[in-house]
Amino acid sequence: METALSALLAILLAGVVFVTLRYLSVRSLRKAMDDLLAERERLREMASVLQASQTAAMQEKSRQQAIVQSLIDGLPDLISYKDPQGRYMGCNIACAGLTGKTVQEIVGRTDVELLGPERAAIIAERDALVLRTLQPAVYDELFTFKDGRTAWMTLVKAPFFDGDGKLLGLVGVARDITERKKAADEIQRARDLAEDATKMKSDFLANMSHEIRTPMNAIIGMTYLVQKTELTPRQRDYISKVQAAGKHLLGVINDILDFSKVEAGKLDLESADFELQALLENLGGLLAEKVHAKGLELVFDVGAEVPTHLRGDAMRLGQILINYTSNAVKFTDAGSIVVSVRASELTDSSVMLNFRVRDTGIGMTPEQMGRMFQSFSQGDTSTTRRFGGTGLGLAISKQLAQLMGGEVGVESVPGKGSVFWFTARLEIGSASGRELMPQPDLRGRRALVVDDNEYARAAIAQMLLDMTFSVEQASSGAAAIDEIRRASTAGLPYDIVYLDWRMPGMDGIATARRIKSLGLERAPLLFMITAYAREEMRQEALAAGIENVLIKPVNPSLLFDSTMSVMGAAPVTGRLVRSTPAPAVQPLAGLRGRRILLVEDNDINQQVARELLEDAGLVVEVAGNGEVALRMVQAAPYDLVFMDMQMPVMDGLAATRAMRQIERLADLPIVAMTANAMEKDHQRCMAAGMNDSVIKPIDPDRLWSVLKRWLPPESMAVEAAAEPAVRAAMPPGSVLPNAIAGLDAELGLRRMSAKRPLYLAMLRRYVVGQKGVCDQIQYALSRGDLPTAERLAHTTKGVSGSIGAVKAQEVAGQLEQSLKDYQPPADVQRQLTLLDQTLARLIADLEAALPQEAVGSP
Repeated sequence: METALSALLAILLAGVVFVTLRYLSVRSLRKAMDDLLAERERLREMASVLQASQTAAMQEKSRQQAIVQSLIDGLPDLISYKDPQGRYMGCNIACAGLTGKTVQEIVGRTDVELLGPERAAIIAERDALVLRTLQPAVYDELFTFKDGRTAWMTLVKAPFFDGDGKLLGLVGVARDITERKKAADEIQRARDLAEDATKMKSDFLANMSHEIRTPMNAIIGMTYLVQKTELTPRQRDYISKVQAAGKHLLGVINDILDFSKVEAGKLDLESADFELQALLENLGGLLAEKVHAKGLELVFDVGAEVPTHLRGDAMRLGQILINYTSNAVKFTDAGSIVVSVRASELTDSSVMLNFRVRDTGIGMTPEQMGRMFQSFSQGDTSTTRRFGGTGLGLAISKQLAQLMGGEVGVESVPGKGSVFWFTARLEIGSASGRELMPQPDLRGRRALVVDDNEYARAAIAQMLLDMTFSVEQASSGAAAIDEIRRASTAGLPYDIVYLDWRMPGMDGIATARRIKSLGLERAPLLFMITAYAREEMRQEALAAGIENVLIKPVNPSLLFDSTMSVMGAAPVTGRLVRSTPAPAVQPLAGLRGRRILLVEDNDINQQVARELLEDAGLVVEVAGNGEVALRMVQAAPYDLVFMDMQMPVMDGLAATRAMRQIERLADLPIVAMTANAMEKDHQRCMAAGMNDSVIKPIDPDRLWSVLKRWLPPESMAVEAAAEPAVRAAMPPGSVLPNAIAGLDAELGLRRMSAKRPLYLAMLRRYVVGQKGVCDQIQYALSRGDLPTAERLAHTTKGVSGSIGAVKAQEVAGQLEQSLKDYQPPADVQRQLTLLDQTLARLIADLEAALPQEAVGSP
């Protein structure tokens, strides 16, 4: 029973559980269904929101794309971008105009479809380069638009990437540079015109240089020779002024040529060892007479730190100093001119030198200083032109200083003088300098410098201090007497006293006499210092017991050598500097008797050069052209050849090249003697095998320098000098021809330095030399040889001008110009006929007027 009851209860309990579980499952399912329905509604709402967001994003994207498109459409530049496969992703309206299509029609298409295969191939090559290197590329090219319009464009192509650095494609931007291109072309045309003008100017200057230097050679050379003859004081004054004017004119020519070289960038600097003191000595010698004539003091103040031996272009450095100091002398009427040199940035191999030229002249206003160093600008712009000048010197100095790595400048106060300065970087020279120091037992010697000029006094005192002297200064003779007395009383007597000659109150001579009259137990040695080597001063100095004289400007080397020579010690090393200049030809004493061949076709130039060389003791033979010279150098030995460039038959360049082909003449010194002063002419001479050049008009100093350079005395000893050949001269009383049409005899005589015999000899040579010249010109023309015809006309013009045959000179000049300008043959023939008639009349009249013996032989 109980068992059945328990079973029943179990069945009932299982039923209850079943019913309960069934009920619970139904509820869960219902709840889950409700939850699913609710989630579906939420997802629907989220989908709706997302769809709205996507719509808004797409609208914003479209709006931004429209803005970007609008922006690039507003730009004039051509802008496009395409994918790496070359399909256009977009472009602006300007770019679309290149193809004549719309932007929409371009998107998705390729260059082949839009521009054709030929143009597309060029673009594809450029695109491939940018994609390969991932670097921008720039091209300039001529674009042709669909409407036929053309424009020069600068095209830039570059890669572009997304935010993750993934390559998206290429962007291209093209900008119209047509106007810029036109401007560049105009600039290039202007540059070409300027270069042509510069070349024309250079050629003009070369021709003018030759034309001017040829008569200048006669002027300066003849005046030099005349000064060596017996002259009255008035004649010597006249001829000195002629020579000074000639040298001034030559200086103007050189300034113009230098300025032209600088403008053309053709002026090159040399690099050679030189001594600064020698350069300053030369400067002092050039200015000594002008400085003395105005009663000025010229002082050199060189710092102890400045190297003695330098390497650079000494000539151009000296040119700047000459320009500066010449201007200082020109604008200073009283006082002094101080040239100071200091060193900065000193290394083992180079130094920056600072040069300052101080004067006590008229000074300048700020406005005047502002135009200094400008071409053709001068401090004196008044119509009176009191001071003169070309206005090129300072401009050239500025360019030269800049070529030397330096600068220029000026400081000035009106009425109180000026300071012109410049800097130049130079190398340290290889030569070892002498140490300016006395022997040990002379150190500390006491010296007194007496000079009323504070700059000159301070400069000499500093030099002595650098040599370890104990130095005091006195500004007058009276102050010097008091100082010497005081020092002697104190037991500190002076060993040496340097006295300026010209001092107010008590001059140097009077001061020396007073010193000697003091009766000192140990009288000092006395040195007289003067700005000019005047003989009367020397005589007075000797009378006062002063044997030692120094010429200003005093440099350390001169001061050291002179001081040591009187104090019983010799210089440590180096040469003794002379205190007085030697005669011009004295350095050639060791060259007397050397054989010189002068190759020159112009009679006047022959005479000038020959007399200069023979006066120096050289044996001179003359050849009228290069062909004659070539025969002569093979027939006889010569020590040196002076060779003109322009000559008939064979010019100097061809003759030199021919000589250099002969083995035994390979080392023969050949020096150009020419009126062609341009650098290109010098280079042509050097290229032909010449060793050096002398420019006409011949400067005797330059001539001696060249002779010493190429004929060193030790190379070939000469026992005795050969006497110059005796040249025949016309009788002194010969009468000049007059009343000859076309001949200005007075002009011709002036051009022969008023030497009647010389003028008559030139007339004789003219008659002989010009007979048949027109036939020679005609023969050259018949062969088409215009250069020879032009040269013959040029020679006739020159020699006619030399004798005063003004009509023949004019006609020959016109013929020469016609040949240069390639005028029609008929015009040239008319001018040649006119020249022939003019010369025929002139030669006939000369033959009738000249004494028979004057025409008989050439």
